[in-house]
Amino acid sequence: MRTLSTLIKMPRHPLDEKRRAPTDLENLRADLIAQREKLDGDLAREQEVAKETQSGAFGYAGFHQGYIQRRDRLMVSLAELESRIAAAQEDVSTAYQDVKRHEIALAARQRKQREEEDRRDRIALDETSLDMHRRRMA
Repeated sequence: MRTLSTLIKMPRHPLDEKRRAPTDLENLRADLIAQREKLDGDLAREQEVAKETQSGAFGYAGFHQGYIQRRDRLMVSLAELESRIAAAQEDVSTAYQDVKRHEIALAARQRKQREEEDRRDRIALDETSLDMHRRRMA
């Protein structure tokens, strides 16, 4: 019994660690989305400046090329991050299934022990009752 409960505790630690990974990746994803939104805001401001001044219009082409490169890098990073998040969630699911399997085995073992103890108690009570009955009849 003790070894099975130890087996349950062992996978809990990796499960807790694996549960943190998707959260960290989700936070990183939120940061990348915020960077993309900031980049889009910078583009809108630069477009306004380009409309207002002639020198801004000349500089806009270079800014726009840099914008496209940064946006593409962010999109690639987000796509990679999405696959990492999916893999991390799969790891959590697998680790959870392992822990659950051990918990179910422990519960079954405890139930069998209780049933065995109950059976022994019933046998002892039956013997006591039979002894009392025999004494009364004698």
